Amino acid sequence: MRLRSKRKKGSMLGIAILVFAVFVVSSLSLTLATKIFYQNTVKRYAREQAYLSAKSILESIVADNTKLQTLLNETPLDTEVTVNFNTATDSSDEQLGQATLTLSEDANDEYLLTAKTNYGGQSGSLSLRIKKTTVIDQSLDTAIHYSSNDYAVH
Repeated sequence: MRLRSKRKKGSMLGIAILVFAVFVVSSLSLTLATKIFYQNTVKRYAREQAYLSAKSILESIVADNTKLQTLLNETPLDTEVTVNFNTATDSSDEQLGQATLTLSEDANDEYLLTAKTNYGGQSGSLSLRIKKTTVIDQSLDTAIHYSSNDYAVH
């Protein structure tokens, strides 16, 4: 009987090392999965913020008809123009509100206004098709109206 008890000495050490190894591997796997999830969430947030910034800038231009007229009349076609629409009182987030605008015209007398923004290493681009329509009123003066409800995400 004594021989049997001698053979069992040290078996708990092997089990403890095995349990510890399983715990370490499980912890490392969980930490790695958490890190990957966090990085993907940050990228997704930055990409969404870049898209929303581009959309906000285009909407603010379209909402103000004088701003739109000035942009269409004074901006050379197919030239990138950097604009800053950051109206925050604190400059905690300087990346918001900055965009590169490109204005192009196609054969159908339509303009394509593209806003490109960057946020957190991610870029967002949104284009807006602006249709030019001419309306002749009773005094035969010509007025140009722009309709802009066609967004395209790039």
